[in-house]
Parts: sequence; C-alpha cells; structure tokens
Amino acid sequence: MRARFTAGISIGLVWLACCAPSTALAEAPRTLFIVRHAEKDSGENPALTAAGRARAQTLARTLHDARIRVIVVSEWKRTQQTAAPLAQALGIVPRIVRVHLPRELRALPPGTRALVVSHSHLIPHIVPALGCGAAPPLGDLEYDRLYVLTLASDGSCEATLLRYGAPSARGG
Repeated sequence: MRARFTAGISIGLVWLACCAPSTALAEAPRTLFIVRHAEKDSGENPALTAAGRARAQTLARTLHDARIRVIVVSEWKRTQQTAAPLAQALGIVPRIVRVHLPRELRALPPGTRALVVSHSHLIPHIVPALGCGAAPPLGDLEYDRLYVLTLASDGSCEATLLRYGAPSARGG
C-alpha cells in the first residue's frame, strides 16, 4: 500500500510541476535591466567609440547569466551596438522600439527578463513612467548606470541603481 501511495504522490508532484495551471507564472515579475547606450562617436547616427565597444563587452559579461530573453533597443546604431555582444552571446535578435517604450515594457509577458538600451534623455522618463520613482538626469558623459527594475503583477515597481564598467564622469 505504501508503494502505491508514494507512487501516487510522485505522479501528482510531476503533474503539478509540468502540467497544472500555474498562477505563479502569471504573477511572476518582469525584470528590466535598463542602460544608456555606451560611449559614442560624434555625428548624425554615430557608432560606438573604442571605449563604448569595451563597455558593451563589459555589459555582456555582466548580464550574461541574468537569464535575459528579450533585448530592446532604439533605431539608433549606438543602442544596437551596445546590445550586440550580449545579443550575440545569447542568440537573441533585439527588438527595435521607437515610441511608447514604457507601454511596450509593461506589455512584456510576466516573468520576462529584458535588457533595454536607451538614451540619456529618455531613461529619466522611462523609470518613473513604469512606477519606479524618480531617476536623476544623466550627464552627457555618464554611461555607467545600470537600473534594475522589478515590475510586480500588481503594478508596483522596485528599482535598484548599479554601476558597471569603467566609471563615467558625473554631471553635465
């Protein structure tokens, strides 16, 4: 009798683990890693500088094990080049998003972990638009901020500011 009972429990646990409807996934938070593009050259649609390419490589090493499944960039070359090393390492094709970025990010499925590469003038608007409080403006030479936003299913948000790569100049 005990063997059948144990087998019944085992089968039940396997069913729960793989087949039962899960509210846990529906309630799983979205985790967004938001950075400004790396150091750029000058011009209309500039590429990254050598320092920017090095920072992009550092970003890829920093986030390689973060279980990122979505990468969001703008139409500008510098955001795409910043994301490229991680995208290539993970086999992800970045999504190009031009407008309504906070709405697009809120629409990601529960449990999504995404890298968002944006711009200095947008990040201070994206973070509060997602309900994560204020984000101070980024200076023209500030490239090392890494925001980690956790968007809960109830609409609440927790933000953590980290720094990565070589320290950037602060301020304007």
